[in-house]
Amino acid sequence: MVELTSRFQEVLAWICEIHAGQRRKMNHDPYVSHLLRVGGMVLEWAEDEDEALAALLHDAAEDCGGEAILEEIRLRYGEKTARLVEQCSDSLAADPEAKRPWRERKEEHIARAARAEAGARKIMICDKIDNMRSMLCQLEQDGEKVFSHFKGGREILWYFRAMKEVLSPGIPEPLAREMGQYVEMLEKY
Repeated sequence: MVELTSRFQEVLAWICEIHAGQRRKMNHDPYVSHLLRVGGMVLEWAEDEDEALAALLHDAAEDCGGEAILEEIRLRYGEKTARLVEQCSDSLAADPEAKRPWRERKEEHIARAARAEAGARKIMICDKIDNMRSMLCQLEQDGEKVFSHFKGGREILWYFRAMKEVLSPGIPEPLAREMGQYVEMLEKY
């Protein structure tokens, strides 16, 4: 069982601040809802508080300032938390609009994810599970047009399958199995 300290409360407040105004692509919910769900899932499996902090912060560097925000995470919450966030990030561009092309970024991220430490792979699996759950819910409501919200379109399914393959080794079986089930459900669309 992970013991949470005031650092966890600080991260909760900070993610609300740095992600303020950001919305989910498909349903336009406040982005922080995704971070809270991923953080909750990771807490069930976390080895320590750093993993829980990194789960809440997993998109901060990628979406809120790149290397500068990663350095801020390092200063505020330590090297391990920053390292986990970095391993979860597919881009460290300061401007999220200046990211490299989608397929190129995802291929590189898959290769890095295969070498990531277990804590980062846990966070990434929980992130993908939440993303796929949201996508399935939205597919039920809106059908195929959901794929238009993603730069890769239907290729997002390739990405989820590839990530499942590289993230699963050494991860708690229930998490790997759940990710696999969501991949299969999405591939039927």
